[in-house]
Formats: sequence, C-alpha cells, structure tokens
Amino acid sequence: MSQILYVTTFNKKLYDLIGYKLLDTFFQYETQGDLLVVYEDNIRTILEDQYSNKILYHNLCCDNMLSKWLKDFHYLIPLELGGSCKPCQCLNISKENKWNGHEKRCIYAYFNYRASQWFRKIVALNYSLTLNRPITIFVDADIIFTKKLYKKTVQDVFHKNVSVFYHQGHIRKNAKRGVESGFIGFHRDNGGYIFLKKVIDVFINGDFQKYDRWDDGYIFKMLIHENKDKNLILRDVVDSRQVTPGQSVSCGPFNRYIKHYKGIARKKIQNLKA
Repeated sequence: MSQILYVTTFNKKLYDLIGYKLLDTFFQYETQGDLLVVYEDNIRTILEDQYSNKILYHNLCCDNMLSKWLKDFHYLIPLELGGSCKPCQCLNISKENKWNGHEKRCIYAYFNYRASQWFRKIVALNYSLTLNRPITIFVDADIIFTKKLYKKTVQDVFHKNVSVFYHQGHIRKNAKRGVESGFIGFHRDNGGYIFLKKVIDVFINGDFQKYDRWDDGYIFKMLIHENKDKNLILRDVVDSRQVTPGQSVSCGPFNRYIKHYKGIARKKIQNLKA
C-alpha cells in the first residue's frame, strides 16, 4: 500500500474521450502511488479488463453523499442536468455567448450551471479520505503523465509542513480566477485533510451559495483565502514563468511529469456535435 493516493473521476464518455490516456500513462511511467478511480456508468468491468487489479474503485451511483446532495440542492441544478431549475430570466445575456451577462450568482451562469457536474470531484475526494493515506492528490481526467513521478518528488513539495499544494500564480490570481484544481494535493499529517474537510462541508451545508461562483476551483480559492492564517500552510506552487492565467500546471514543480490538456474533453464533445 502506497503512502500516496492519486484520485480521479469520470463517466464513460469522459473516459472514452481522454480519461483512458490518464490511466495508460499513469501505469506506463510507473507512477509511484496508488490510483483511485471514482466512476459512473458502470464502467468498472471495462477498466478491470484493461488494467487488471491495478486500480482502486468507487462507484458514484452508490455514493450516499452524492445522491443526498443532488436531492437537497435540486433547485440549483438546471432541468437539463437533472435538477428542477428552469431557465433564468436575466435581461443582459450576450447574444454571442449565452454564458455572459447573467446576474450575480445566477444558476445559468457557466460556472454555476455546471456546478453539479464538477461536484463529483468533491465527492471523490470525500471518499478518498476513508482510505486515510498520508498524501492524496486529485488528478483531472484531462491530465496525462509524461515521465515517472517519484514519491520523493511529491514529498519534497510538502516540505516544511505544507498542508496543501495548489496551482494559481499571481497572474491567475489578479485575473480573479479560481485555483487550478486539476492537480491539487493534501497532506494528512500537516493538516491538509482538515482543510479539505472544510471545503467539503461548504458544499454539504450549502454555504457555497454565498460565493459568486460554485465550481470547485473557485471554492478552493475562497477557502484558501479564508484559512491562510489558521495554522495551515497552503502553498501555491506556480512560479514566475506564468505569463497567462491559463498557465498553471506547466509553471510548477510537476511540469516535467504531467501535462494538462485543459478543456480538451469539452472541445472534443463540441466537435462531435458539429
């Protein structure tokens, strides 16, 4: 059993589009750590046929936290995503881009519209805590490994009692973006799980609604700001090479080991519809 647990989540569509590359490269480069896949659409059999017994699994369809959250906050989820919220009546929606021009905290603004989908990441991280590994790292499905990532490389990022590492950078921060949560890590013994539980609680008790955006990256950003002086060492690992807000993982200590194809799944889906 490894001290490091990598966690990812996807359904069959996302696995077919890009997730398989994450799994292939994770094992191809013999990443030092265990891999937990939190899945939907009953794809475990497919994964077991491909990767044998190398993966730890959790089925979202059987997750009580997810089912309760979807029930409790159905009124914040658009009809077309399985909730009960009807289209908004915002008056200044852009004709060129339907996501622009919404009122503050409108459910049909892009980052709030998809909040229930991105909430799967929080559910996955919540389940990972039950495995109680010293280090947990979430990995988005659109990341691939490009080189063997050793345990020591990860441990070095947590030196001097770092609780959480994340990717943001001064340019992304000044642009008022959320943190890049596609590759974010938590150290149990340095208080990282205490911070993660605070994030989970914000989603469970509904406090996420007090923020302008409800996506996980933005909530992580707000909780980092609110907890930076509370005996937690929250480390932004993006360095001075960052020149655009979109550059995050490529400007940090893992840039030699992973590559983040940000948004590639959405682009592929759009091309399929075209």
